[in-house]
Amino acid sequence: MENLVVAGVDGSPESRRAAQWALAEASARRWPIWFATVRPPPQVADPRVEVAYHHSAWQAADPLFEELKAAAKDRGVPAHCKLLVGQASDVLVMLSAKAVLSVVGHRDRTGFPSRLGSVASALAAHAHCPTAVISFGQHPQPDPTGDRPAADMSRFAGQIVAAVEPGPSAAAVLSAAADMAQRHNRSLNPVTVDPATEGQPVLPDLLARFQAKHQGLRCSVHTLSGRPVHEITEAARDSWLLVVGTRGISGLPGLLRGSVSQALLQHVISPVLVAPDISSHEAG
Repeated sequence: MENLVVAGVDGSPESRRAAQWALAEASARRWPIWFATVRPPPQVADPRVEVAYHHSAWQAADPLFEELKAAAKDRGVPAHCKLLVGQASDVLVMLSAKAVLSVVGHRDRTGFPSRLGSVASALAAHAHCPTAVISFGQHPQPDPTGDRPAADMSRFAGQIVAAVEPGPSAAAVLSAAADMAQRHNRSLNPVTVDPATEGQPVLPDLLARFQAKHQGLRCSVHTLSGRPVHEITEAARDSWLLVVGTRGISGLPGLLRGSVSQALLQHVISPVLVAPDISSHEAG
């Protein structure tokens, strides 16, 4: 991996919104960015057809690439545009092995996901690096001045919410969430949903180690009771970012591979950062 942001783009409104978010993050980190468009392979195995196909694909992608490169230049971010052939989810997962952050768009609540809709779910579940999934309805870069709660907003408005459960992904979720909280001067709120331990600290030793490592981190732990999808969705309402893992147990089983995680991606409007459980990649 290298200090690099990879953004999947296809010209749709949701992917453009994701590209804006990715570009803002690359600018904040002072990292280069790759914009990647993936086309399916041609249906005819003929060299002449393949040449014509690639030429046509480049012509179609060029206006988008020029637009993105201009936006990157305005921010002083080195940008490269890549047109690749294959299955979009497979190609983006492969590219994620080279990056520290991947970003993809996802249409929310409309019932009409773009070509990146299913790709977003697959990339979030299998990427080698943290993946940000940006909903179409979310502003690409919320107010940069810090936490901005308002009377008609949720209690975590403008803050970072981390869905934490005991299990392999807990450390990865907290690490990614703490890094984003310090990088963007946001409050961090580890949240779990477990009726049996309502009001009690979750993973106190792990949380204590992270707070010791991240001096000055504003962190408040919350244990909620209820239906996981509803509670996490409500906690993330108006948040600056929701951080989740790719695996979980207890209140959030099979995170990103089960119904709870898929429901979160469908219903949470704020950006969702999925932190992979590195041990699962090593085991695979």
